[in-house]
Amino acid sequence: MADKMLSLNIQLDNLLCGSVNIMKQEALAIGMEVAAHKMCVCGKIEKSSAILIGNRKKIAQLVKRLEKQKAYFEFEQIIEEIKKYL
Repeated sequence: MADKMLSLNIQLDNLLCGSVNIMKQEALAIGMEVAAHKMCVCGKIEKSSAILIGNRKKIAQLVKRLEKQKAYFEFEQIIEEIKKYL
């Protein structure tokens, strides 16, 4: 029960916008949010920071979804960084 009650905000810096956009889509699909620079969506900037907003359970679900896409962008490093907080 505590995994659903505790809200986490995790900031990840210097990410490629492509990986941020995929992460945002996956997060929205499971009921989370990823905040990023507004120009990241349209590709006008190359890199951005992102803030994951969710509880431990949702963030663990996001990690499982991202593990399926380890070969793309920089998801392996992103997954390792997120796991430090779980």
